[in-house]
Amino acid sequence: MSINDINNAAAAMNQLKGRYEGFLDDADAQIAARQAAYDALSGNLKGVIASEMNFFGTVDPDVVNPTNVRGGTFRTISDLVAASPACASVKINLLPGKTYTVGARINLNNHKLFIQKLGAGDPPTIKFLAFTDGQFNSVASFMPFGTCLIRFYDCNIELPTAKADDGVPWSSFTGLLGFHVSVPQVVGFYRCLVTGGAAGAQIGIIAGSTAAHSTLGLYTTTLDGPITGVIGGSGATAAISVASATLSNGAQLIGPESTLGTNYITNAV
Repeated sequence: MSINDINNAAAAMNQLKGRYEGFLDDADAQIAARQAAYDALSGNLKGVIASEMNFFGTVDPDVVNPTNVRGGTFRTISDLVAASPACASVKINLLPGKTYTVGARINLNNHKLFIQKLGAGDPPTIKFLAFTDGQFNSVASFMPFGTCLIRFYDCNIELPTAKADDGVPWSSFTGLLGFHVSVPQVVGFYRCLVTGGAAGAQIGIIAGSTAAHSTLGLYTTTLDGPITGVIGGSGATAAISVASATLSNGAQLIGPESTLGTNYITNAV
């Protein structure tokens, strides 16, 4: 081996040593950064969890580049709910005068939803559409998995007025909040207008289910059209509270298969 070969080998070793030491420095820096992040998280774990479990965002159907993160913007109500953790309390801000379409089921996992108008102006409108699977017509709705609560503030709610497919019947999923066996379901309205419904079909707010308990609250709210407050009732119970509520054009608080004092109670007479 010549002197030149030895010099080249030494230079290569020095380069390798430099790269190795640089790798160690980078690794140490990354470990330190991750340790600091972990220490910050573990030192405020309750605060982080509390923050994430109080999820919120603004839904704008016309936003071009939604952030889809807590405190940011979302294009649909479904996107915001999907971004929130299970069991979270979720504040959904809707923009005045805009229309929000719900065309598919929105799954809830022990969520609490607070849907409200953001700022002054005309109420936002939420349109729940009918859809079909080829065998039945259903209402695109919130579907509960576990205990769920939904409260609407200063909103207009539009329920379907006709089937998506006239050739097939309505299913049991015709409530704004779908049913789940043996769980509490709570829906409240504050200064809202609920319209829609279809003659001959029980379309409404809560679809009662076997061994479930439904709670419906209406404050300064109007149900306008053939709408049922709590649908069904066979094997289920319901409590309905109203204050300054108006029922018009065929609206009713409870379906025909329920009996006052047997499987539902209400302060409305």
